[in-house]
Amino acid sequence: MVDFESQVRIYPVMLSALKASSEDICVRCIGLESAKIKTEKGLKRLKMEIGKSAETPEEKKKELVTKIDTLLTIAEEIPLAENCSCQKTAESCFILGCTPKFIAEQLPNVLTTP
Repeated sequence: MVDFESQVRIYPVMLSALKASSEDICVRCIGLESAKIKTEKGLKRLKMEIGKSAETPEEKKKELVTKIDTLLTIAEEIPLAENCSCQKTAESCFILGCTPKFIAEQLPNVLTTP
């Protein structure tokens, strides 16, 4: 049986990190925009997988879908600058790696690896 609950548990951490990034150093970062989109797509995909699951009880499905809907609302509220661009190219970014890219692509693996 797929552990949907563990997968859902990752997203509040990711969204908190993206929100903090959007309010500070990564406010105009194009990586933040793509990380937000990737996170929203991941939540939508997870919601569809839960809906299709024959193994998950209906009550559990409803609970998880409600959590995902709340997380999607939070994701949609993360502010983005109107004009995003690569801040490294603009010589405005001085961090070693792209924080939003790490959040969207690597953090889920870090959080789910035992």
